[in-house]
Amino acid sequence: MKRHTALFRPLPCLAWGGAWVCLSGLTLVRLWALLYGRLPSLAIPALAVLLTGVTLLVGWRLEIPRRFLLPFGPTWKTALAAALAFVPGMALDTSYQLFTVGDMAIGGTLFRLLCGAGSGLFFACVVLALLWAGRSFGRLPMPRGTAVLAVALVVNVITALYCNGTATVYYWDTNIYWSSSTMLAGQHLGLSQLRLVAESVITQEYNYLLSFPLSLVMRVLGTNRYVFLFATVNLYVLPALLGMLVLGRRSKYGGILLCCATPMLLYTALTGFVDVAAAGAGIWAFVIYTDESRPQAARGILTGGLLTLVFLLRRYFFFFTVSFGIAAFLALLVRRSQWKSFPTMAVTGVGFSLFFGQSFVVSQVLSANYADTYSAYDQGRWIDLVMLCRYYGYIMMAVALVCAVFLLLRSESRYGALLCLCQPVLCLFLFTRIQSHGQQHLLLYLPAFCFALAGGMELLPERRAVRWVPWALALCTLGSSFLP
Repeated sequence: MKRHTALFRPLPCLAWGGAWVCLSGLTLVRLWALLYGRLPSLAIPALAVLLTGVTLLVGWRLEIPRRFLLPFGPTWKTALAAALAFVPGMALDTSYQLFTVGDMAIGGTLFRLLCGAGSGLFFACVVLALLWAGRSFGRLPMPRGTAVLAVALVVNVITALYCNGTATVYYWDTNIYWSSSTMLAGQHLGLSQLRLVAESVITQEYNYLLSFPLSLVMRVLGTNRYVFLFATVNLYVLPALLGMLVLGRRSKYGGILLCCATPMLLYTALTGFVDVAAAGAGIWAFVIYTDESRPQAARGILTGGLLTLVFLLRRYFFFFTVSFGIAAFLALLVRRSQWKSFPTMAVTGVGFSLFFGQSFVVSQVLSANYADTYSAYDQGRWIDLVMLCRYYGYIMMAVALVCAVFLLLRSESRYGALLCLCQPVLCLFLFTRIQSHGQQHLLLYLPAFCFALAGGMELLPERRAVRWVPWALALCTLGSSFLP
């Protein structure tokens, strides 16, 4: 009889043990910021070790590393990617910015090293998971280079005309990112500035995550308003427009029509709102999550990362993140075969959100301070209706609704249609419980608006007598934005 013996493999055991120790250090510091004063001091380390152990045990049982953390297989390329991600993850750890250390023992060198190592390890896992998802998802069919160049040329020309034709005094949200970008451009570029940016993400409402890329351009070309706007348009508007071109790829000139039908995106950027970057990430979340031909786990991980990114860029986009998650769950009612994409998106989104945005999630979302903070901005629902009609157009909103309904009636497009119907409705309901919409807040509905229009254009017959309709609507909408 053949004997079966369990072989003890020391390297995997050491790896899992080391991960337990390092991640326990990270969890301890994060829990300390949350629970110190609410639980006995000795209970927090025990809870940190227990939570980390349970999480790692679940990961081991589900074979998470083998399934999701080996983008290049068990090769040196994967090890190199992990090492390159570990170093900045450890060096830029901001966990101790969540509370005042004082003379507490948790501020000692050993705890700081363990927390930094845990942060580096977690960030390495984030990078490896995103690399795996990206490689598994595959390449998206991109629009023609001529179309991209044409769009880029047009928006830059419009930006130049706008800059030359306006003499506006900018203040508050339209000025704050220009000011912070100018400040960063005047500072020494080094590790200290990178830490400053990382710390702002976890501690400030108006963080420097969007200002930092702009400041790199302004270091070279100057810090005037022209440079700021051109940098915003090319770094943040163009990726969003590229997402529209990809959304409309299934119909002739569909992407160009989407760009023409949504002039509010460029106008919002030209008035100084860098929030357009978050809207662009939301558009790409729709592109990726609704592509049912791709692996479900990869779609879920990439979408979870994008949904975290949108509210790290601008805090109020948390409404988009929550409404997208709920709508994605409701969409399973019509396509249960796509269930794998939802749990991977949910786990990825929650994990990334707690790691990168714990302060915001805990202090302003879970403790319900967000409603108290912004209740003064609630001016009534009539203001919301006026703003929506002003920037989207009541005709275009009606067209988008009709498109979504027609998509819902077709079985092959019902999954994405239910998502794009539920997301803006839920987002509107949640947001108006807090405050009224400003110009920049209307970007919350742009991704679903574009998705509905793109699907509607795909349904149109090829007859020339019908194809002029979207052109007329899009060009009229675009032309109206130039009227005084």
